[in-house]
Amino acid sequence: MLTITFTEGKSEAVIMNNACRYSKICLDSYDGENMKGFISNPFYPKSISFDSTIDFLMKMQDMIEEMDYPKPYRLMRSFEASQVNLSSDSVDSGKLATFVVKVLFCQNSSWQGTISLRKGENEQPFRSALELLFMMNSAIKSNSAN
Repeated sequence: MLTITFTEGKSEAVIMNNACRYSKICLDSYDGENMKGFISNPFYPKSISFDSTIDFLMKMQDMIEEMDYPKPYRLMRSFEASQVNLSSDSVDSGKLATFVVKVLFCQNSSWQGTISLRKGENEQPFRSALELLFMMNSAIKSNSAN
Protein backbone atom coordinates (compact mmCIF):
# COMPACT_ATOMS: atom_id res chain seq x y z
CA MET A 1 0.00 0.00 0.00
CA LEU A 2 1.31 3.45 -0.85
CA THR A 3 0.45 6.39 1.37
CA ILE A 4 1.10 9.92 0.00
CA THR A 5 1.08 13.14 2.03
CA PHE A 6 1.26 16.67 0.64
CA THR A 7 2.84 19.17 3.04
CA GLU A 8 3.81 22.74 2.12
CA GLY A 9 4.42 21.95 -1.54
CA LYS A 10 6.27 18.71 -0.78
CA SER A 11 4.93 15.23 -1.19
CA GLU A 12 6.11 12.26 0.85
CA ALA A 13 5.46 8.65 0.00
CA VAL A 14 5.54 5.91 2.60
CA ILE A 15 5.18 2.33 1.48
CA MET A 16 3.38 0.11 3.97
CA ASN A 17 4.15 -3.52 3.43
CA ASN A 18 1.11 -5.75 3.02
CA ALA A 19 2.58 -7.89 5.83
CA CYS A 20 1.07 -5.60 8.48
CA ARG A 21 -2.31 -7.13 7.59
CA TYR A 22 -1.18 -10.44 9.05
CA SER A 23 -0.97 -11.06 12.80
CA LYS A 24 0.14 -14.26 14.48
CA ILE A 25 -2.02 -15.28 17.41
CA CYS A 26 0.13 -17.58 19.54
CA LEU A 27 -1.74 -19.44 22.27
CA ASP A 28 0.16 -20.74 25.27
CA SER A 29 -2.86 -21.97 27.22
CA TYR A 30 -6.60 -22.38 26.87
CA ASP A 31 -8.95 -23.78 29.51
CA GLY A 32 -12.13 -23.81 27.42
CA GLU A 33 -13.01 -20.25 28.41
CA ASN A 34 -9.86 -18.13 28.52
CA MET A 35 -6.96 -17.92 26.13
CA LYS A 36 -3.47 -16.79 27.13
CA GLY A 37 -0.69 -16.01 24.71
CA PHE A 38 0.62 -13.21 22.54
CA ILE A 39 0.01 -11.35 19.28
CA SER A 40 2.90 -10.84 16.86
CA ASN A 41 2.71 -8.37 13.95
CA PRO A 42 5.44 -6.97 11.66
CA PHE A 43 4.25 -3.45 12.57
CA TYR A 44 5.42 -3.95 16.18
CA PRO A 45 8.99 -4.63 17.31
CA LYS A 46 7.77 -6.81 20.25
CA SER A 47 4.87 -9.17 20.71
CA ILE A 48 1.78 -8.12 22.69
CA SER A 49 0.78 -10.53 25.45
CA PHE A 50 -2.81 -11.18 26.53
CA ASP A 51 -4.16 -12.94 29.62
CA SER A 52 -7.80 -13.60 28.69
CA THR A 53 -10.13 -13.75 25.72
CA ILE A 54 -11.42 -10.24 26.42
CA ASP A 55 -7.85 -8.98 26.80
CA PHE A 56 -7.06 -10.53 23.38
CA LEU A 57 -9.98 -8.72 21.74
CA MET A 58 -9.09 -5.39 23.37
CA LYS A 59 -5.40 -5.56 22.48
CA MET A 60 -6.11 -6.68 18.91
CA GLN A 61 -8.52 -3.74 18.52
CA ASP A 62 -5.96 -1.32 20.01
CA MET A 63 -3.35 -2.66 17.57
CA ILE A 64 -5.68 -2.16 14.58
CA GLU A 65 -6.49 1.38 15.70
CA GLU A 66 -2.84 2.27 16.32
CA MET A 67 -1.79 0.97 12.89
CA ASP A 68 -4.78 2.83 11.43
CA TYR A 69 -5.26 -0.13 9.14
CA PRO A 70 -7.71 -1.32 8.05
CA LYS A 71 -9.65 1.87 8.47
CA PRO A 72 -13.15 1.69 9.93
CA TYR A 73 -15.75 1.49 7.18
CA ARG A 74 -17.69 4.60 8.17
CA LEU A 75 -14.85 7.04 8.73
CA MET A 76 -13.79 9.60 6.15
CA ARG A 77 -10.46 8.51 4.70
CA SER A 78 -7.53 10.73 3.86
CA PHE A 79 -3.90 10.40 2.83
CA GLU A 80 -1.47 10.60 5.73
CA ALA A 81 2.14 9.56 6.18
CA SER A 82 3.05 7.05 8.83
CA GLN A 83 6.31 5.28 9.47
CA VAL A 84 6.18 1.51 9.69
CA ASN A 85 8.65 -0.68 11.51
CA LEU A 86 8.38 -4.06 9.80
CA SER A 87 10.67 -5.95 12.17
CA SER A 88 9.16 -8.55 14.49
CA ASP A 89 10.49 -10.60 17.36
CA SER A 90 11.91 -14.03 16.83
CA VAL A 91 9.28 -15.77 18.96
CA ASP A 92 6.70 -16.87 16.46
CA SER A 93 4.72 -19.76 17.91
CA GLY A 94 2.56 -20.48 20.91
CA LYS A 95 2.91 -23.49 23.21
CA LEU A 96 -0.61 -24.67 22.40
CA ALA A 97 -1.43 -23.30 18.93
CA THR A 98 -0.50 -20.57 16.46
CA PHE A 99 -2.93 -18.90 14.08
CA VAL A 100 -2.27 -16.45 11.27
CA VAL A 101 -5.03 -13.83 11.22
CA LYS A 102 -5.44 -11.37 8.36
CA VAL A 103 -7.84 -8.54 9.15
CA LEU A 104 -9.08 -7.15 5.84
CA PHE A 105 -11.97 -4.93 6.90
CA CYS A 106 -13.51 -3.26 9.93
CA GLN A 107 -17.21 -3.11 9.16
CA ASN A 108 -20.34 -3.28 11.33
CA SER A 109 -18.25 -2.62 14.44
CA SER A 110 -16.26 -5.82 13.98
CA TRP A 111 -13.43 -7.40 11.97
CA GLN A 112 -13.58 -9.41 8.77
CA GLY A 113 -10.69 -11.39 7.34
CA THR A 114 -9.10 -14.82 7.21
CA ILE A 115 -7.57 -17.23 9.72
CA SER A 116 -5.30 -20.22 9.23
CA LEU A 117 -3.22 -22.51 11.38
CA ARG A 118 0.46 -21.74 11.11
CA LYS A 119 1.29 -25.19 9.78
CA GLY A 120 0.05 -24.50 6.24
CA GLU A 121 -3.67 -25.10 6.76
CA ASN A 122 -6.05 -23.41 4.31
CA GLU A 123 -7.21 -19.90 5.08
CA GLN A 124 -10.81 -19.73 6.29
CA PRO A 125 -12.80 -16.48 6.19
CA PHE A 126 -14.41 -14.98 9.30
CA ARG A 127 -17.10 -12.31 9.34
CA SER A 128 -16.79 -11.03 12.91
CA ALA A 129 -14.53 -11.14 15.95
CA LEU A 130 -16.99 -13.55 17.55
CA GLU A 131 -16.78 -15.94 14.58
CA LEU A 132 -12.96 -15.67 14.79
CA LEU A 133 -13.11 -16.79 18.44
CA PHE A 134 -15.43 -19.68 17.55
CA MET A 135 -13.04 -20.82 14.82
CA MET A 136 -10.04 -20.64 17.16
CA ASN A 137 -11.98 -22.56 19.82
CA SER A 138 -12.97 -25.25 17.33
CA ALA A 139 -9.40 -25.68 16.07
CA ILE A 140 -8.02 -25.95 19.59
CA LYS A 141 -10.61 -28.54 20.59
CA SER A 142 -10.00 -30.65 17.46
CA ASN A 143 -6.21 -30.49 17.96
CA SER A 144 -6.46 -31.52 21.63
CA ALA A 145 -8.74 -34.45 20.69
CA ASN A 146 -6.05 -35.81 18.32
